[in-house]
Amino acid sequence: MHRFYQIHVIEKYDAHYLIVTFKMTRVEAIQLRFIYQSNIRIISPPDLREQVIDELLLLQLTYLKQQVQK
Repeated sequence: MHRFYQIHVIEKYDAHYLIVTFKMTRVEAIQLRFIYQSNIRIISPPDLREQVIDELLLLQLTYLKQQVQK
């Protein structure tokens, strides 16, 4: 990912876990989160984290009810 986005390592827990900042748009952040869903968590800013949660809830609702929400 460092080839496409500016990344700054904030904290390194071990060889598998990092806290980083990305320089990207909100839409890119949400798309990246869904593409790499098992590897990326958005922890801030809080309003972006809430937006991701809303998108996940909508996805679950669509799946469970088998209908697209308007």
